[in-house]
Amino acid sequence: MLHLGLVSLLIGLLVLEGVSAQTQTVPFWKKKAKVYDRVKEGEVIVSVRTEPVEASDSSNQLELQGGGIVRAPRRFVFSRSQRFEDLPQATGYVKSARYSEETRHLEVQIEAYGYSTKTVLQIDPSSTSEPWHFRYRVIEGPMKGMWGQLKFVSTDKGQTEVGLEGTYEYQAFPIPRFFLTFGMEAVLKFMAVRLRQFLEKEYRASTDQPFTP
Repeated sequence: MLHLGLVSLLIGLLVLEGVSAQTQTVPFWKKKAKVYDRVKEGEVIVSVRTEPVEASDSSNQLELQGGGIVRAPRRFVFSRSQRFEDLPQATGYVKSARYSEETRHLEVQIEAYGYSTKTVLQIDPSSTSEPWHFRYRVIEGPMKGMWGQLKFVSTDKGQTEVGLEGTYEYQAFPIPRFFLTFGMEAVLKFMAVRLRQFLEKEYRASTDQPFTP
């Protein structure tokens, strides 16, 4: 989330996050001018909410949205975000990460607020159409079935806007409910800020100069 970058990969990137890969609606943080101004000024926005679901085998639906801007060009952010082995160093909550190029499976171990879990995600990065994105689906772990994407959009200043959106339907929430009320937003925002700092530092090191729009 956020920026998000690796998180991608979230990526946030992650056992505690979900994304709606098929929805193309404008997210709340971009639709509301005052909120979007905060994002453009450097704030990372994350929102997690739940609501009942009618005509479904599941009784509840988790909706996640988030956004932030990385002060680096999109091509660099998108490419650098696929070095998933850097997630432990970049996020603080991801303790280990293993990615298989052959299967496109990302296995991560996450620890937060005394809770530890392992998850496996199927990752599908694409830059052939707009917006560039990482689509993923949780295929193993407590929140199996969660799916979504991170979007990478170039801004008019040559920076990268990263958006996270997600959906997860459930009958009984599979991890401590603390994460529904506070923990998930706090973890995702912390990871997003750390990831953004990591990516911007990497970009500065690669160019030997600060980013200038």
